[in-house]
Amino acid sequence: MAKRKDPYLRPTQSQILVVAMPNTEANANARYWDLDTQAESLAIQNNLSGSFTTACHGVVDPADPLRSRLVIRFDAQRPITVAAIRDLSSSFSRLAFLPACNSASFKDLSTADEVVHVTKAFQLAGFPSMVGTLWQVFDGDAAIVSGEFYAYIARRLDSGDVTELDGDLFARTLHSALGRLREKIPYSCASWASWIHYGD
Repeated sequence: MAKRKDPYLRPTQSQILVVAMPNTEANANARYWDLDTQAESLAIQNNLSGSFTTACHGVVDPADPLRSRLVIRFDAQRPITVAAIRDLSSSFSRLAFLPACNSASFKDLSTADEVVHVTKAFQLAGFPSMVGTLWQVFDGDAAIVSGEFYAYIARRLDSGDVTELDGDLFARTLHSALGRLREKIPYSCASWASWIHYGD
C-alpha cells in the first residue's frame, strides 16, 4: 500500500489509492511478504475515491463470475472479488486503473451482452472510467503502460492543457501509453492489444 492515510478516513477527491503485491510471480507456492490482506481489503473498501490503481494478479472464475477477483496474496482470507467490489459505493471516484491480468476478461460467451468481470464491478461501484486487460499481460508491459499512463496525465496537468480528469483524458492517455509500448515492442500485438478503456 502506498501513500494512504488511516483506512478509516475518507480521502479527498485528489487522492490516489495504490494497492500492490511485493512479488508478482503467478505461483500459489511463492513466498510472499507478510501482507495484512484484511487491512488492504478494508483500505480499499474505505478509500474508493479519486483514482484506484492496483498492481497485482487477476483471476477469472468461469463457473461463478462474481468470484472473479484481484489477488494481492494467493492465500488471502478475504480476496477482492467482483461481488465485494460491486457492493461498494464511491461518489467521488474518477478512475480504476487495473493492469492485473484478465481484469476485463470473461469466459462465459453465453452472457456476452451482460459481462461480469473485475473492471465492470468498479463501474457498478460508481467509477465512471476504468482501464483493464482482456487477457494475461506481462509484468514488464504493465509497468511500462502504468508509468506512461500516469506520466502523460502529469504532463497534461502541469502544462495546463486539462483541468478535469475525465473519460476523454483517460482514453487519450491509454492510447498514448500503448503507443509508447508499441514503440518498444512493435511485433508483439498481444502485449498492447489486451488493454481497454471502459466508461465515459
